[in-house]
Amino acid sequence: MGTYTIDSGDTLYSVARKYDISFGNLMTLNPQITDAGNISVGQTINVPGDGGAAAQPTTAAAAPPPAPAAAPAGGQAASGAPWLAVAEKEMEMGVTEIEGDQDNPRIVEYHQATSLQATDDETPWCSAFANWCMKQVGVQGTGSAASSSWRTWGQEVGAVQGSLVCFNGHVGFLHSIRNDGKLLILGGNQSNQVKITPYDKDKALTYRWPA
Repeated sequence: MGTYTIDSGDTLYSVARKYDISFGNLMTLNPQITDAGNISVGQTINVPGDGGAAAQPTTAAAAPPPAPAAAPAGGQAASGAPWLAVAEKEMEMGVTEIEGDQDNPRIVEYHQATSLQATDDETPWCSAFANWCMKQVGVQGTGSAASSSWRTWGQEVGAVQGSLVCFNGHVGFLHSIRNDGKLLILGGNQSNQVKITPYDKDKALTYRWPA
């Protein structure tokens, strides 16, 4: 295992691409990183290789991955969709709304990824969650709190794992497809929490991927 020093313009997603590994594998090498979107210039992280100068490729600007030609089989790790790993981590944290006058600060943080910048956890936040997850890996979302804003974002693809799936009044990530054909959607504001929920495939309006 080697090390890499974060340079100006780096994101964990772009570093993973430099070393030709998945975002999830990079995070596995760096359990000390608790917030994938909060890294700083000069910070040292673990990477594959011996850590020598020759092992570190020239810094290049991050670029969104191309759209896969077909969806991976249900349950497989997402390929080229690091935002899905971020969403999974939020689900594992058990992010949920707080009843009463209190607001979950994590959900309020999601809202800051949109132009609305709501300050409570009652305002619908599925789009805020999608924007926040994209932001953590250096991908520009819609910046809008409206779920409908994703219908024309990026490019249209098929039912690709990790794609943004738009429904009437909701948006979430395609996590997998159940044997009965149901779409398992990982999203925010699903029963007031971050969780996986089954949706009918015929309810999906479009599947979107970074352009």
